[in-house]
Amino acid sequence: VPNREAEIRAREAEKNLTFLLRKENQRMQEIIKETQFISGSKQLLTHNIFCIGSNKTGTTSLDSAMRVLGFTTMPEGLASQYLTVGRDEQNQEKAFRCLLETEIDKFNFFEDLPFCFRNNYKVIDEFCPDAKFILTIRQPDNWFSSCIRWIECLDCEDCYSWIWGLRFAVDNKEEIISRYNKRNAEIEDYFSGKPSQLLVIQIEQSNFADLMKFLGLGA
Repeated sequence: VPNREAEIRAREAEKNLTFLLRKENQRMQEIIKETQFISGSKQLLTHNIFCIGSNKTGTTSLDSAMRVLGFTTMPEGLASQYLTVGRDEQNQEKAFRCLLETEIDKFNFFEDLPFCFRNNYKVIDEFCPDAKFILTIRQPDNWFSSCIRWIECLDCEDCYSWIWGLRFAVDNKEEIISRYNKRNAEIEDYFSGKPSQLLVIQIEQSNFADLMKFLGLGA
């Protein structure tokens, strides 16, 4: 019976993951079409662009749009080599600085972990003072629910719990959302004196003309 129950749970998780990936793929295709429509040319910006929005805020969709525009994205598998779940913050920062020193000249768009990890945006800004940053945001309740579904499908609670500093579970929803909102507010406050470096976008409601303008690309 236990094996039967485990098999049922596995099938259900696979079904849920397939549904989530299908939804994300549909949104990506919509963004690609919209980006192609407003993009007159693939003029590349000389600055490096970093997406520092948290996971499940549309970062993958933004990555799809940037690829259409001709940007070269650092592969997730390569970036993840510099991130170790459970590593203390000081050693994690050392590893991140090593990533910047080693890989920064090979690509011009960066997203997901470790770039969206806690306060890494400050390290990036110190290392690349001419960089531009995109903060992707999402309605907090929707963001939290999406994270929970993703965790259940991929069994990655440990990773999310480490990122946010407490067990990422429904019981801690209020505190997790508070930390999510606090991080976004801190990012906006950090760049308040240099607004040309930061664009805040909510993927579901974004005007991609604003993205093009921020990137300095001709329409």
